[in-house]
Amino acid sequence: MKTRSMTRQELRLRRSKFLCLPPEIFIQICAHLLPKDLASLLRVCKQLYNELSIVEPSSTIQKIWKQSRLRFMPLRILDPPKGMSEQEYIKLLIEKKCSLCGKKSRKSKIYWDVKVRACESCYEGGTVTGIELFYFNYSACEIITCIPFTNIRGDSKSYWRFLVEAKLKEYKSLRGIERYHWVYEQTKQTEEIQSEVTKRWREDYSNSKNDFKYDSFNI
Repeated sequence: MKTRSMTRQELRLRRSKFLCLPPEIFIQICAHLLPKDLASLLRVCKQLYNELSIVEPSSTIQKIWKQSRLRFMPLRILDPPKGMSEQEYIKLLIEKKCSLCGKKSRKSKIYWDVKVRACESCYEGGTVTGIELFYFNYSACEIITCIPFTNIRGDSKSYWRFLVEAKLKEYKSLRGIERYHWVYEQTKQTEEIQSEVTKRWREDYSNSKNDFKYDSFNI
């Protein structure tokens, strides 16, 4: 049976009831809510926000968010990226708002290397291709293995400009053997990031090709 998402009016009507519920009952109810409904409850009032914003990995609240994701978004089986809570993860998955300009766009995409959702305009303006770096910022090519690529445009990989600038600044602050060790460690980290990003690209692709649609979750 298809589960219907609550409207904003229904959420407002239930607000007082939620606030009066014993904690154990509140948790039981939340365990059956859609990801969108959990996200909507965060905006109802400060008390509910505090209740549902606990980020300790072992907390019951984190388990509720995860349970909702696995139940209603069954192809999103990968855990949140390192440093991201279940709440932040679900928000990134279901919101269509660009993390950079704040505008909603159905064509926005998640860029897992920097853990943001970006619209086409912000992506185009915020990235640079490897070919462009070769011609206009050749010094960055010395540390290209230290910078995760975010996508592939044509025959060239794309990199976020702010990452290129930050990595280059850090590299130039070092001298001699320090640079060698820095490049070695950064390259290892980049390989790990790229491996993780590839897994998430595959999951994104699986979600885009399946018949299970999340459009009703968009907030």
